Amino acid sequence: MNLLLISIDSLRHDYVARVNPSIVSPRFNELTRNFHYYENCFSISSATRPVHVSLMSGLYPFEHGILSQRHKQQNPNISMLFDLLRLAGFSCAGYSEAIEIFHGLNLGTPIHHLDPQPEIGLSQLKQAITSPTGRQCLFLHYWSTHTPYGASDGLATGETAKLLATGQRKVVIERYTHSVQQVFECKIAPLLTMMDLSDWVIVILGDHGESWTSYEPYHGLTLDNSVLRVPLFVHIPFQTFPAKNDKKLVSLVDLFPTIIQSFSINYKYMGYGQPLQQTKSKYPYYLAQIVPIHANISDVDQSPESKSSITGPLEQAMLWSLLNVEQKFTYDENAKTGELRNTLTEQPLELPATASTCATYLQHYQDIVTGSAYNSTTNTSTEHDILLDQRLRDLGYL
Repeated sequence: MNLLLISIDSLRHDYVARVNPSIVSPRFNELTRNFHYYENCFSISSATRPVHVSLMSGLYPFEHGILSQRHKQQNPNISMLFDLLRLAGFSCAGYSEAIEIFHGLNLGTPIHHLDPQPEIGLSQLKQAITSPTGRQCLFLHYWSTHTPYGASDGLATGETAKLLATGQRKVVIERYTHSVQQVFECKIAPLLTMMDLSDWVIVILGDHGESWTSYEPYHGLTLDNSVLRVPLFVHIPFQTFPAKNDKKLVSLVDLFPTIIQSFSINYKYMGYGQPLQQTKSKYPYYLAQIVPIHANISDVDQSPESKSSITGPLEQAMLWSLLNVEQKFTYDENAKTGELRNTLTEQPLELPATASTCATYLQHYQDIVTGSAYNSTTNTSTEHDILLDQRLRDLGYL
């Protein structure tokens, strides 16, 4: 079997047809009709770089070292998925519509430019699929669903924020919806028709969502469900997923051990992820982390409603969440405050959380950190880092 791993940048949980019937994607829906859909999947972070290193390593951000868009130094003492697959005899390749976002990261395979024009991009991928001999793995990163959804300024922190600030959220959503539908219908569906699905393990996911709120117009400033809950489609030929898996809580950190197990890769994985085929949870909580970067949102009317992460220096103290299917605790290390909510509905359970609740979850968090088999690196400033900062500015992050 072969592996196709598709990451759709900024794809929200509620913008796929299985959840939202107003999303018009009939070809994609039919081709993925028998794919298993995980309704309650959460990401590891609300920013692209940390998520993708977690995806390729099966580790949390504190373990691999990339805690935000600006963190650069990745833990060198970890194994990456594509490295392991290559050792097992696979031919591996990666393509992205925004390769700059991965600058300086080791994802286990070189990342090549993927043309955002559907016809040209599909031509590139057809050649990639048909050229190699033997087993292959292909990673695709689609960017057109990321802000600004075709806005004229070409930046992540410009026109979309102004539309939100002037009450034109409907225009933002219309642009986003169009971009999502185009990815499904004009990019992914035609690609799937080129493939023998009985010979491919296929994973389609959103790396994080989008917020469109006054305190977080895009993503990467909070760990709210709008930016943390994501869609996940999984297709493993000749394997039936138990129906009870539909409602269980899963994390993107689970994909690494799932793929390792599916391809019988000889590797001793010691992270916190669990194969999706596993019916019982080994650990009581999943973890999500982000070191927020202060976005250029001065044009947006800010009503943070206890969202302290919006203010402060360019790079702020970490936010982290511990969650299971019932409860989600989020802690702001800058404000030293926590929130306890229902995981799926985000209804407040304790807002703010009591000192006793905070102490309990702080201990759970510390147990995860100290119990990790992996040690991260310390981030330092280099000329290499300066280049990354410039590339992030070009994409509109800084």
